Amino acid sequence: MKIYLAFNFFVCICTLGLVTSKCVKQTSIDFKTYKIDLDQPADQRFIQTSIDFANEIKALVDAQKKLLKIPDEVITLIEFIASQIDKLFPYPFNQELRGISKATGIKLGDVVFANLIYDITAFCTGIVATQENGQIIHGRNLDYDFPNYLKNLTYIAEFYQNGSLVFTSAHIAGFVGILTGHKYNKFTFSINERDQGQWWINLLFAIIDKKASPLSFITRKVMENATSFEQAVDILSTSDLIAPCYFIVGGVHPGQGAVITRNQYKLVDLWKLNPESTGIEKWYLLETNYDHWLPPPASDDRQTPGMMAMNTTTQANINLDTLMDVMTLDPVCNKETVYSVAMSAAVEASKGGFQVLIR
Repeated sequence: MKIYLAFNFFVCICTLGLVTSKCVKQTSIDFKTYKIDLDQPADQRFIQTSIDFANEIKALVDAQKKLLKIPDEVITLIEFIASQIDKLFPYPFNQELRGISKATGIKLGDVVFANLIYDITAFCTGIVATQENGQIIHGRNLDYDFPNYLKNLTYIAEFYQNGSLVFTSAHIAGFVGILTGHKYNKFTFSINERDQGQWWINLLFAIIDKKASPLSFITRKVMENATSFEQAVDILSTSDLIAPCYFIVGGVHPGQGAVITRNQYKLVDLWKLNPESTGIEKWYLLETNYDHWLPPPASDDRQTPGMMAMNTTTQANINLDTLMDVMTLDPVCNKETVYSVAMSAAVEASKGGFQVLIR
């Protein structure tokens, strides 16, 4: 698997022109890959990654608490959630979080907070597209308030069960959920925050609605259990969540691409690839952090340059390499980008179907 290290400001050549880029495939390195054995007791699954990344996890937790200026009331709320972890978080997540806390020496409340933070604040870009031969490809940028910390925490996780690879993810140490996933011959997945409401309301949902789940816990269940694009879309469309979001899913057959717009309780919109359309969904969907039927704010318009790049590239020339070019142009890629991914469920992760670039 090729993982690329990007340096600050360079110029990269896209399919039909020059674009300024902040995420350039400059030097290839090997990301460390860990096997996560789902047959192990839950509190032991992430022990090795927790030990290996303990200092980096602690640094992230400290930065989150300091830079987010968390009010005392919220800290009290997090501590309450941690004290009620068995009631509020189902197995195996409760035990996995305990295992990370024990392995790193970090308070359980801080580990819980670190695992809820994506439901509070994150900005991302996702693209799902159809090549001319009908193969579905999927691009994803993970943008976050603490990119320099998360880059040091990123690794490739291969989740195994009964000795077989279930799925692969671009993973963050200390985190048990899934933000970006590849399930060979089934589907690919990514999640974007939906810029709606107050972040502290999302935390309250973790307590008030016993059926609601942190976003990344639902997506972990989907990656483990769903066996088709359609099943993944159905679960992500109907599960109770603690925060609004966009789920982006790509399949293995023509037309299997969807952006699922969600609030906490229900599906808001299901936007799918449609070869009969006269709009962009004819061959690709592009989602940032705003409802696709509304114009993005001028202060954060990654949509327009992303669409321009896709349209310039054209369906005839789109592939995993040119899709990565789109994901790494400025401002689709920006100062908060942690990593970029180009993936396809039609190709095994280890054979080029899951390509990750760190900025």
